[in-house]
Amino acid sequence: MLTREQTKDILEFVNKRPRTISEIAQAIARNWRTADSYIQKIADETGQLQTHTFRQGTRGALKIVYWVPSEQAESPHRERLTTAILRGRTKDDFSPLDIFQYVDARHRKAFIEEEKDPTKTETIQLEHTLLSATRELFIFSGNLSWSNLSIGRRKTIDIFRELLKRQVMIKIIAGIDMLSIENIKIMLRLKEEFGSELIEIRHAWQPLRGMIVDDERVRFKEVVNPRFFYGEAVKKRSIIIYDIFDPQWVSWSKNLFWNIFRSSITADKRIDDINSIGNLIR
Repeated sequence: MLTREQTKDILEFVNKRPRTISEIAQAIARNWRTADSYIQKIADETGQLQTHTFRQGTRGALKIVYWVPSEQAESPHRERLTTAILRGRTKDDFSPLDIFQYVDARHRKAFIEEEKDPTKTETIQLEHTLLSATRELFIFSGNLSWSNLSIGRRKTIDIFRELLKRQVMIKIIAGIDMLSIENIKIMLRLKEEFGSELIEIRHAWQPLRGMIVDDERVRFKEVVNPRFFYGEAVKKRSIIIYDIFDPQWVSWSKNLFWNIFRSSITADKRIDDINSIGNLIR
């Protein structure tokens, strides 16, 4: 079982320079398979490690473990995007198109659909995208309004319950206030059922709406309201979905998520504080 001391030792060991799994196994006196599982767990829970396998699928495959800085700025435009997102509070403060425009056209796609039923969140490929997660699902949310809606024929909560039964780790950033508490409580029931190691929600105001699935894709959502447009281009309230498959942009999005997540407080603490204010009002 991975201990805090072992986690600290591994992080310090990799922080000095990139390491192979074999080097880490030797340093902590464990076999290769155990060291690999430890690395995966630390990467999932802290976001401070990242792996890359060279010559994957061959006998000479080599898995390298890298240190991920808390604030990773790989280029001027990524640094500028990070700053803009961290300064934003609502979905009107930032458009995912500003990310999408920098992604190679071979590793991205977008589509638009009209919002027809207010009791359902956008449905095109969403259920498939969620259920495609095999290891982890990170979510940028506003107030978890979709927690009591349906995706296609299924309730959102049931889809998340299926993921948790498959041991997919879910981490969510959402803004929690007096109006959104009930939405949050719906998802917190899953924490009571499956434990905080599998699902964790933290409070933060931020402008993104979307999800990161494993290390494979990031999917952002933008609502287009016709009152903000002239002419006939957008006649009804619509939703634009930006799907990004570029490994570098997925990695950047993941680092951004961890940047916000680590500095945020837990949903339980936020709700307790809101309730304490409510008691004063009474």
